[in-house]
Amino acid sequence: MKKILNNKKGIALETAIWFMLAIAALSTLLISLSLIGNYQIKIEKMALQRKVDVDQIGELYIFHLETYPTETEFVLPSVYADQYVADVQGASLTVRRKNGSRSPLLYVEAERNDNGAVIVNAWRYSNISTNHQ
Repeated sequence: MKKILNNKKGIALETAIWFMLAIAALSTLLISLSLIGNYQIKIEKMALQRKVDVDQIGELYIFHLETYPTETEFVLPSVYADQYVADVQGASLTVRRKNGSRSPLLYVEAERNDNGAVIVNAWRYSNISTNHQ
């Protein structure tokens, strides 16, 4: 082996092996980064879908307040009832996940003015982008 490394062919072979190792390491790094990026995109899509769902629940609540001024009970549509829980207290709505989570996803507070129009005082998000299903 020493005889191979002492001539120019041996050094070329050693250099080629080092370059192959460097290329393999960089290829592994690129593949790892692309997989992590793909996973992150999936997480962001799920968070965006969750935010759209929660927004639609909030908009349905405001529509309910505008349409039925005397009715105090708000019932979630069946599309959302299997994933979310809506707690209504007075003129405020709190949306949570149905899995027993205590942290709210959306808090909406509204009131009716003298003309009967609904005014939204608060529309706050929290924990939308967490990775929990």
